[in-house]
Amino acid sequence: MIRSARPSTFRTRSITLIAVVTLAACGATERVTRPDDSEPGPRDRTPSGRTSSGPMLARRWVAPGPSDPQVIAADERGAVAIGRYGEIVALDRRGREEWTLTVAGDGEQTIDSVVLSPDVAVVPVTPGRVVAVGRNHGEVRWSTAIQDPVAVDVDFDHGSVVAVLTFGGVLDVLDSVDGSARWSTQLAFGERAGPVSVGVRSSRVVVAWGDIGGSHLQVFDALSGREVWSVVAPLFSGTPAVTSDAVVVSENLEVDGRHVSARIRRLDLATGAQVWAHSLNGPFLPHLRVAADHDIAAVVNVPGTLTALDLETGSLRWRRRTRRKQYAAAPTVVGDVIAMPTYGTGLVAVTAADGTRVRNDAPGAVQTAVTFEGSAAAGRRLYLLGGRSRGEGEVWMLSASS
Repeated sequence: MIRSARPSTFRTRSITLIAVVTLAACGATERVTRPDDSEPGPRDRTPSGRTSSGPMLARRWVAPGPSDPQVIAADERGAVAIGRYGEIVALDRRGREEWTLTVAGDGEQTIDSVVLSPDVAVVPVTPGRVVAVGRNHGEVRWSTAIQDPVAVDVDFDHGSVVAVLTFGGVLDVLDSVDGSARWSTQLAFGERAGPVSVGVRSSRVVVAWGDIGGSHLQVFDALSGREVWSVVAPLFSGTPAVTSDAVVVSENLEVDGRHVSARIRRLDLATGAQVWAHSLNGPFLPHLRVAADHDIAAVVNVPGTLTALDLETGSLRWRRRTRRKQYAAAPTVVGDVIAMPTYGTGLVAVTAADGTRVRNDAPGAVQTAVTFEGSAAAGRRLYLLGGRSRGEGEVWMLSASS
């Protein structure tokens, strides 16, 4: 599995970077787990006007989630969602509840992230600890004191280390079995340090952040803590994707009047060497995540243009204007589909092959019943974490079909 580095929502102190996605659906949705047995609707039109009954995102079930929902993570086993005040709900791939647990006490919140290894779910609890919960039974495996954790990731390949980045720029790497410290280092956060992300793959810890000096990528050996390579771009950049052998990042380079020149490029994870670079129109904001999976990389800019590139060569596959400005968006590869929940407008879904529109009946392009706070993909399954007006949480599972 290839995935994006987990971005921090950074909802603490004076910096508010909220990756909130508001979607919509026609009509109310019951808060019960159920399959969606509805027949497909009329065929969609492609951008060229041709009718197509090709790929679609179909809602398969909706299940109760945590109150005041915040973030969600998923893998082939299912999904784990958390609410603001520490409630965790684990669901299997059919939407059945496996367990629930509350990990936050008085004065604590869980608003930043949750990440999964095959064995544990790891959750930063503000203001001062990181908790690992066993995935089989929902028991607390360990709780380690770390002040102001804002981003976390786990070694997906081996599940051996957990990387935690704090508000003050301290990177702590822990043993995933017992939460003990492996190593720690202070990053050189500059003035007005902004959004951060951390990703762990192939024994590398990748940290990204922006400050007044530009956009920074710094990569460490996960076992020893030795810095392996680092790069700096002149302006703020999007949140990178980390794969088993690459870092794919969108970078703003220069501002000329109202025009922002930018690029997306692939760097070798082991050495930092540039594999390819492709010029694009910006700007890219820190909350605009890069997606990379299998053989494709996708990125969206502020005007809402979604661009797909060949992951191996960097050549352009297609470009599509969504006509929706984006300030926080997470393009996600879901099977043969690229899906992008968008704040206030709905769910954009297109084919990975050529950008043709994919039918998406629920939630659809626009709805008003549910506000979706997060999304996660696993194979051909897209999980959406939503909340209703009274703070009730729910998880939707959509599957991509050809």
